[in-house]
Amino acid sequence: MGSRLVVKKQKKKKRILFLAHRVPYPPDKGDKIRSYHILKYLSQKYDVYLACLCDNQKDWDRLHELQLIVKNIICERIRLPVQKIKMARAFLSDFPLTVEYFYHKAFQHKLNTWLKQIPFDAIYVYSSNMAEYVRKVTGPVKIIDFCDLDSAKFLQFHKENSFPQSMVYLFEANRLAKYEKQIAHDFDYILFINEREKRLFDHKNLATKLVVMPNGAELEINTGNGRYHPEQFWQTSSDKYLVFVGAMDYLPNARAVVWFVENVFYRLKALVPDIEFFAIGKNPPRSIRALHNPKAGIYITGYLEDIETLIAKAIAFVAPIHIARGMQTKLLEAMRLGVPVITTREAAEGIGARHEKEVLIANSPADYVQNIIKLSLSSSLRQTLIDGALRFLKTNFRWNENLKVLEVLLKGTNKMRKPDLVSLD
Repeated sequence: MGSRLVVKKQKKKKRILFLAHRVPYPPDKGDKIRSYHILKYLSQKYDVYLACLCDNQKDWDRLHELQLIVKNIICERIRLPVQKIKMARAFLSDFPLTVEYFYHKAFQHKLNTWLKQIPFDAIYVYSSNMAEYVRKVTGPVKIIDFCDLDSAKFLQFHKENSFPQSMVYLFEANRLAKYEKQIAHDFDYILFINEREKRLFDHKNLATKLVVMPNGAELEINTGNGRYHPEQFWQTSSDKYLVFVGAMDYLPNARAVVWFVENVFYRLKALVPDIEFFAIGKNPPRSIRALHNPKAGIYITGYLEDIETLIAKAIAFVAPIHIARGMQTKLLEAMRLGVPVITTREAAEGIGARHEKEVLIANSPADYVQNIIKLSLSSSLRQTLIDGALRFLKTNFRWNENLKVLEVLLKGTNKMRKPDLVSLD
């Protein structure tokens, strides 16, 4: 009898349009860390088409690295002065200012061409600012990732600023809150980064659409010479310095650095004369640059590459974030590098961390001074926090585990198992 060759038909991959307001690479700040890991996860199982905006040369120069993981890319350069003028004009329209800022007609035209030519099975929109591009699209499963609730963030900005800036933030908070409720009806699922943000959203008649998908932490670190685990960082001895990392042109980060220097650092310096403080992050405004004082041990570095070892050797990662929306990814990044974290109650609640278990919580200047001195004197407390943080990350913040919910959503069904999440109650 003759033999017969049976060729198994390969299953065709689903096509996903991934829409982002920034180039999701390099993953060097909170929103880009989340968007990059989601993009990478989806690209392992689906054909992902990335459409994004870019507002700086550094990200533009790294765009080619994303071509290694996605099927195709559309990226549109936006010019900050032009977009700011458009945003100002939005006062006369019904659109939120931030939605107008990220809207670009040429980008819409290119996106429409894709939508006509490619039969997408799903559309993933990262940030409510990008919803306008696909609001009218029907057919594919549509997911929008709110992460944290932007309207609530602007309401906090309103409370933290003086007139007239406070009124601009209030205007945007109210307009954006209305817009968020409107677009919720245009999508099949709305993602939030934690339960606290989900509860803030007015979800009447939308309960089946609302899904929590926490961030993760990269528990294996790629140095270019192979992969290793964060524990290898933790064998280093601590030098006498503190560190903060965050984009300095973002209001909560800028406020945190100013508050720490003015209210904590000089008090601490009187007790520990050789203590130093490094504030690392791109685009520090003049008010932050003015704090740079090497003679006093204060270093405003701007953006730095390869900062892991610098962070890991610090006495502590200090994060006095008082405007704390969503999940402070910077805390997870510090914890994975084995450095004890001292932060506010608001920021700790965003990731579900506990005082003296995974982090130290400090809200007043005296709390910070006391906790920093305790850490510098107690190796057992330091080890308790390091060990607790690692267990915490392994249990709650594995990217591959937390992102599995996407596979259920992409099937277009509401019959999903509730994911295991960090309890914030």
